[in-house]
Amino acid sequence: MKYAGTNIKRFYNIDWQAYNGGALPAKTKELLGLVASLVLRCDDCIMYHLI
Repeated sequence: MKYAGTNIKRFYNIDWQAYNGGALPAKTKELLGLVASLVLRCDDCIMYHLI
């Protein structure tokens, strides 16, 4: 992240904020992200959520 541009840093910040606990637990949000990735058939997204 030391050499990442502003846009990349902002994306990862939004991603991190989205999966924090809140109205739904973080685990539930992660599973919902995985389901959405499976429906969209995005292989990179599926791997991201599985890791």
